[in-house]
Amino acid sequence: SGTTEWVLAEAGYSYILYSRNGGNPGVTNMAAGNYDLTWLDAISGNKIMEAKSVGSGTQSFVKPASFGNELVLYLVKTEGPTPTPVLKQGDANGDGLVNGMDFVIWLTHFGQSTTRKNLDGDFDWNGSIGISDYIIWVDNY
Repeated sequence: SGTTEWVLAEAGYSYILYSRNGGNPGVTNMAAGNYDLTWLDAISGNKIMEAKSVGSGTQSFVKPASFGNELVLYLVKTEGPTPTPVLKQGDANGDGLVNGMDFVIWLTHFGQSTTRKNLDGDFDWNGSIGISDYIIWVDNY
C-alpha cells in the first residue's frame, strides 16, 4: 500500500516499512491497535517518534514534511502479547536450571511465609517455604 517498497513484519505486532520514492508508506492487512511509530530519514538520519491509534486493514501513513524521499517507518504495537514465562519446578532464580543456587535460595527462606513463590523457594506455591519445597527441588535437581 502507498509507496512502500519493502515490508518486514511480525504480523499483528511490528512492521518495518521502507520507501525510496518520496510518497507515503503503507501496509495491508494491518492489525488494529495503538502503535509507537519511529520515522527515520535514511539520508539525513533524522528521526521522529510518535504514537498513533490505527485501524485494521490497509493503512497509509503521512511522512513528515521535513523528510526526503528515502525513509523507513518502524511500527510496534504498544499492547503487544505478553509472553508467559515457563517456570521449571525447583528453579528459584529463573535461570532455567535447578541447581545449588536454587537450594541456597530455598535454604535462606526455609520456615518463612512468602507471596513471591519460586523467587523465595516456595516451589509448591502454598505460601510457606518448607520440606515439601525441598522435595520438589530434589526431584528436579
